[in-house]
Amino acid sequence: MPAFPFRLEVKAGEIARKTVIFDKPGEYQFSCDLPGHHEAGMKGTLIVRAF
Repeated sequence: MPAFPFRLEVKAGEIARKTVIFDKPGEYQFSCDLPGHHEAGMKGTLIVRAF
């Protein structure tokens, strides 16, 4: 996620977790940065809502 200074690297079949505290609601884009993966659909939107 370009808006935040971290990166997760995961091998096939593995699970990675990262805890992040957001200070405001919003929509944040994320994607795989390996060549061709973003274009192949490995991307999404993380939606953060206040509660």
